[in-house]
Amino acid sequence: MHGLALVLARRQVHPDAITLAGLASGLLAGGLFILAGVTNGWLLLLVPPLLFVRIACNALDGMVARQRNLMRQQGALLNEVSDRLADLACFTGLAFSGQLTPTLGAALLVALLAVSYLGVLGQSLGGSRRYDGPLGKADRMLALGLYAVAAPLAWQAGLAPQILGNAVGLLLLAGLLWTAGVRLRRSWRELDERRKI
Repeated sequence: MHGLALVLARRQVHPDAITLAGLASGLLAGGLFILAGVTNGWLLLLVPPLLFVRIACNALDGMVARQRNLMRQQGALLNEVSDRLADLACFTGLAFSGQLTPTLGAALLVALLAVSYLGVLGQSLGGSRRYDGPLGKADRMLALGLYAVAAPLAWQAGLAPQILGNAVGLLLLAGLLWTAGVRLRRSWRELDERRKI
């Protein structure tokens, strides 16, 4: 990844363009979940490469910004907003695909927002940016990518789309709630320790 960052920096690629490419990849992946619905499973096979591009762009934008000496607060703001939107797009696509029940889809979106919010809340209060927990950003994208590969195969074998979708959705929900709990507990502890100093 570092070598690719060097190449992009030499070619004068702006880190914001990389950030926006990651957002576009997330939006496309979410759209493919919706287009696939429960009848066009082959479209889901296009999702994993988009998720990989999304995660790669997320790593590369900061590297290129450092290489080109373009680190700035506006770039960090764009990165955070784009990350949240790309995450939300991917999970909204799954939630509205018909592959899981609407209630479970809504619960996933709420849990995802809680995880994202708790990642930055401690930092805004003087603590650290939280990346911990079992279902961080890269883990979430990996889980969605694996599901996107497994779903069309399972449907072809005769498994009803909502059975697999709900099972995976429940696992994702449990992982997100666990991650939110870890981030809340560790931020709380860190802020409490800072108060005592």
